[in-house]
Amino acid sequence: MDIRDHAEDYAREMAGAWQNLANFHWYSDDRPEDAEKWCIYNTHHRDSCLAAESNAACIAKTLGAEKFADDVQVHSAGHWAVGWIEGFAVRVYDASGAITPAFLELTEILCALEGYPLLDECDHSQREYDACLKSIGQRSSLTLNAPEGWESEVFGYLWNSD
Repeated sequence: MDIRDHAEDYAREMAGAWQNLANFHWYSDDRPEDAEKWCIYNTHHRDSCLAAESNAACIAKTLGAEKFADDVQVHSAGHWAVGWIEGFAVRVYDASGAITPAFLELTEILCALEGYPLLDECDHSQREYDACLKSIGQRSSLTLNAPEGWESEVFGYLWNSD
């Protein structure tokens, strides 16, 4: 299936779907005039796992590009269960009814995520490593007068030992 076929399917499903969300209101100062042609794609929230945070960062690099400035808005909202939720509002259809390049890019992202849960393994791996070092540091009483970088030495020891 061609990416445009996927885009057409996603476009029919996602354009204006935000209007059907219970307990959601898109305030007029943020909402575009043609809001029914836009979708909201949430990427992560306060309690997201590292995979979601990594994917959100990768999506932000892609959709946050200047070339999509007219068709993409960073979107955030308060949420009763997870405190906040962030993502993007993406224009699905332009004034002529054609699918926008920004939505085509979002479609490529969605198709990639259908096939594999991570957009960038290196980014995710770095986040796991950083979280592990932070955890080692938080769980130790050795921080007083400890040499800089001691957490990575402990990690290395644990990684290489049985």
